[in-house]
Amino acid sequence: MENQRIRLALPKGSLNRIGRGNTESLLIDAGYDVLGYTPGSERSEHLAIGNDQEIVLSLVNPKNAPRDLSRGLADIAIIGQDWVDEMTGIAGPLIKLEDLRFGEVTVVFAMPTERAALGLTEYFLSNTGHENAEYPIIVYTEYVALTKERFVENEGYRRRFGDRSPVVEHGTLREGQNELVQIIYSEGATEEYIRKGFPIVDNVQSGNTLARAGGTVVDVLMVSRAGLYARPGLEDDLWAWEKARDIKNALQGVVEASTHYDVKFNIVMAQLEPVLGYIQKNHLALNGPTVSSILAPDASIRGYAVNIIVPIDRYPQVSADLKTHYQASGIVQDHIRQLIR
Repeated sequence: MENQRIRLALPKGSLNRIGRGNTESLLIDAGYDVLGYTPGSERSEHLAIGNDQEIVLSLVNPKNAPRDLSRGLADIAIIGQDWVDEMTGIAGPLIKLEDLRFGEVTVVFAMPTERAALGLTEYFLSNTGHENAEYPIIVYTEYVALTKERFVENEGYRRRFGDRSPVVEHGTLREGQNELVQIIYSEGATEEYIRKGFPIVDNVQSGNTLARAGGTVVDVLMVSRAGLYARPGLEDDLWAWEKARDIKNALQGVVEASTHYDVKFNIVMAQLEPVLGYIQKNHLALNGPTVSSILAPDASIRGYAVNIIVPIDRYPQVSADLKTHYQASGIVQDHIRQLIR
C-alpha cells in the first residue's frame, strides 16, 4: 500500500560492535543498503535503508527498546534477550520473530574471588554477606528485575527467606519486604562494586574483565543473544505484519547462511549417480544439487561440476568423503552471506 512504513529500531552500543557480530553487517548481508549506522559512529540524522523506502530506522539504547516497542514508538526492534527479560514487567510480553544468534553474553552472579561461594543456592544458605557480615546480603546490578526473579526462584533463597520479595532499590524507588536481601541498581558501574567487596549480577563475554576486577562467576542466570522482536498488536496490522515477516526472513537467511558452506566440486561421468546418492542420503542440498556438464574441446561431456550446501560442522568429513570415495577434484568451499530456504 502506498506510503506504508514500518519502524525498525536498531541498537546503539554493544550489539553494533565489530568483533561481536554487529547489526550493521547482519543488515548488509541480508541485502539492505544501510546508511548512517557504522559501528561506533551511528548517526540518527543519516540513518536509513537506501534500497527499501518502506523501512524507517531509529536508534535505541538496548535497555529502552522493550519499552519503546510496548509503547508503539517502534514496530520491530533488534534487542538482546537479557533486556527483554529485564523489562518484561514494565513493557509486557513482546513478539519474538527470530533468534539472530549473535551478540551472545552470559548474565552471571559473581562474587569477590577471595570469598566466592560454590553456587547461588549455597550463597543464600551460607548467610554470608558483605565483609562476612551475616546480613544484609547486598547485590549491585543493572538487571534489578531479572535478578529479583532469579533470586526468588532459587531453592536456597526459598528455603532461607520463603516467599518474601527481596528489597529492590532503583533510583528513588524502593520496594520489597525482605530487608535481608537487597538488590541495588548500579547505574552502569557494576564491576566497581566487585572491587568494593560486593557481589554483583552482570553480563560477561569472556569473563576477563570480571577477573581483572577481582571477581569470580558463582552462577549463570541466563545466556542472552540478540533477537528480532515486534510490538504487541503488530499482527493486527496486516501490511506491517507481512513486512515484518519479510524482514525476518531476510535476517533469518543470514543466520542460516552462517552455519553452512557453499561447496563446488568436479567428478567424472561414472561417479555422478553414486555421488548423487551420497548427497541425497546426507541432505547436502536444498531441493537437489546443481549439476552442470563439463565439456571437452570437441563439445562431448567429460564430467560434471556439482554444487551443494554443507553444514559447517560436517564439511571436513564431507570433503574427505568426496575426495576419497568419489574421486572429486577441484573442491571449492565458499562462505554464504544469505541462505533463504
